[in-house]
Amino acid sequence: MSGDVVPETRSWQAFGAEPNESGGHFLSVSGETKLGNANEVPHLILADPPSPQPDTLLLELKVIPEGPSRFEWHWKRARLLHPVSQGQYAAVRVLWQGVEVAAVQVR
Repeated sequence: MSGDVVPETRSWQAFGAEPNESGGHFLSVSGETKLGNANEVPHLILADPPSPQPDTLLLELKVIPEGPSRFEWHWKRARLLHPVSQGQYAAVRVLWQGVEVAAVQVR
């Protein structure tokens, strides 16, 4: 995928996941990215710097090649499970090289 082309994305969602055995809470964020190479894998990471709005989680979408290259348009899901305190975030924004590709409310 060319680094200058903002990828198409779809089906973004963010929701509070069930607490784990130790009682911790998690925010699950996922969405699909249209990729042009069979070896490309989308990943979500915490943006640096974080959002200036304390109730908004800011994420960066990265596409990393893994394995042999072969041209093939396909949709692939990226997912992040992030530890949070209950009700910490109301919204999630996803950026691709500083360009917003998705904004969703936390369910």
